[in-house]
Amino acid sequence: MKQLLLLAVILLTNTFIGYSQNDTELKRQAKAFFAYNRYDDALKTLQRSRNLTRTDEEGRFLISLCLYHLNRLDEAADILDQLVANEKTPYPECWFYLGKIYHARHQFVEAGRFYKAYLKNISPNDPKRRMVTDIIRRTANGQQYQYKPSEAFVENLGRQVNTPYDEFAPVPSLVHDDRLYFSSAREGSTGGKRNRQGLPDERFGQYFSDMYYCSILKGIWGGVQPMPYQLNSPQHDMLLDFNKDGTALIYFKGLEFNSGDILVDTFRQMDNRILSSDPFLSPMDARRGDCCPFLYNDTLLFFASRRPGGYGGLDLYKTALRNGRWTNPENLGPTINTPYDETTPFLARDGRTLYFSSNHPERSIGGLDVLRSVYAARLNIWTEPRNLGLPINSAADDEYFRLARDGFTAFFASSRKDGFGQRDLYIAYFNNYLSEMEPPAVEYVQAPKPTARIQTTPDFPENPPLQPETRPIPPTPTSASTLPANVLFLNTEKDLTPDQLAPWVQQLRANPDRQLVLTVYALDTRGGSRALFQAISYAERAAQMLDRQGVPRASMFMRGAIATQVPSGQKNNFAIVFDLHGGEQLAAKGPAADAFDPALHEGLVYKVQIAALKGEYNGPLLFDYPHPMVEKTLDFEYHRYTVGATHTFAEALKLQNELKAKGRSGAHIAVYINGHRKEYKELSSYASTFPDLRNYLRR
Repeated sequence: MKQLLLLAVILLTNTFIGYSQNDTELKRQAKAFFAYNRYDDALKTLQRSRNLTRTDEEGRFLISLCLYHLNRLDEAADILDQLVANEKTPYPECWFYLGKIYHARHQFVEAGRFYKAYLKNISPNDPKRRMVTDIIRRTANGQQYQYKPSEAFVENLGRQVNTPYDEFAPVPSLVHDDRLYFSSAREGSTGGKRNRQGLPDERFGQYFSDMYYCSILKGIWGGVQPMPYQLNSPQHDMLLDFNKDGTALIYFKGLEFNSGDILVDTFRQMDNRILSSDPFLSPMDARRGDCCPFLYNDTLLFFASRRPGGYGGLDLYKTALRNGRWTNPENLGPTINTPYDETTPFLARDGRTLYFSSNHPERSIGGLDVLRSVYAARLNIWTEPRNLGLPINSAADDEYFRLARDGFTAFFASSRKDGFGQRDLYIAYFNNYLSEMEPPAVEYVQAPKPTARIQTTPDFPENPPLQPETRPIPPTPTSASTLPANVLFLNTEKDLTPDQLAPWVQQLRANPDRQLVLTVYALDTRGGSRALFQAISYAERAAQMLDRQGVPRASMFMRGAIATQVPSGQKNNFAIVFDLHGGEQLAAKGPAADAFDPALHEGLVYKVQIAALKGEYNGPLLFDYPHPMVEKTLDFEYHRYTVGATHTFAEALKLQNELKAKGRSGAHIAVYINGHRKEYKELSSYASTFPDLRNYLRR
């Protein structure tokens, strides 16, 4: 696109004959601004001459290009329509830009018509024909997506965040749900306007990017603040990612985005310390064009690169941290990568759902579009990428897509023409909870921490041969005689005291590799959804008490359920079951964990999640099906509601489809082993014990 514009400007440079010297000079100045993307300055220069704005065809064409790039589409279209009405117009690009305008409005049929008119007016050997043919294919894709139901609602973050300049690369905070980090080359950036060599240049220079953050207050995003001065510099500074616990920031610094350094900085006590950023030691090499990294769980790195051996354009690669060293980068293969650009990867919390942007004409409706692919571990393949459709994607470049922790919202950058300037930041609100953002399920044994996290040796060995994964040997269980009673009965939350929880605090401190599942059963089944939500509230209260006494949040998981059977003679309203486990189920005093609903603890169980929301679910479906349950962790504000308890995947799939037919389009299957919810990546180790799991894994 930029090449086409520059070529048009060069061609027009030679058409000055017959104009006044003043108009010729103004056009020369305007074209100089064009070369530096200074469209506002170019427009002001051209508007100094009445002749250029009214009768000079070249001047009017240049003005229309300025208006287009300044997002003033209606004004640009008016001038271009007048120019193409003259059959002898010397500027075929008029049809091209009319196509761009209709494309930006998502009027795909009209856009295709103007693009084809442009092809008719240029030479059969014109090198731009292939580019325009690809764009026409994208308009055909747009016609298909135009009538598909949308998955989300999208809105601009607003003028309190976005400017007439460039905002891009949003990164949601890992700690604060109301904070968003991003990068921007805007007025006020450190160093002011500079040329491509990094020297001050007020006339033709541009602002280099700095790192910023903003927050939301009463539903409005704003309060933009620059990152501390120790990080921002007169060069391009771009925030890339955080490490797993948010204690280290990974960022880019350089005079050009395709050549610079990737650095790591801890930003605790930022205002009081001396800058001490270190190189991000990994197989990535920003000085050779590697870009757009995404760090998953501190041990898996995705990035885009044009390195030799790829499929063309930018390709996506991954590298893993094994035994303190990063493996050689591995191309994600032809299902993901194409001869076009694939960039800005994001891996969801499930570790297998990949979002990225691509401009392949078979996949895109405009420029870069956001796609989704899922890794099928048993087949060792990625599924065919799926376009997220309108309105997340547009006729412009849509990139840097990242889901927030809540599983309902996402942030991305887009250059669409309804924005305030170049690229703007947008937020997407999904209609249904995205299950790939499920928090990690309870694990029997915590995985060992990597021997190196952000920084490691720059020596990159060849990929080691793939070894079968083996389950770690669990620690020896605590003797049953040393365990506290694992059931407490209560009527109100006042019946639960810190003293009752003290034995569990001691157990978890003595056995930090253990997990504690807190399940509160409502024994009075007449309470309906209110009783279920009260049950999870009691479980949360117990977990908060344990948290205040030093028990790690990550070692606790909470559930609320309705008892299907009640021990004889029991007149309390609720029972809280403490299920402590390490490599195997532990014996315990008092009633067993399955005493209140045995179906949830019978080996392999499938349930179907129908909702994930903040607070109580009052929908009619929850008690239309047996075994309703709600789950939560302290660090995840959403409650996950499930129903059913089947023992075969076929039954679970039938239930899922039935719920979808009743309007729960986001319903999805969850798997439990011996009463505990498992992540997809854990299930392969159980397939030999529970053969039906293979049906689920092959889905």
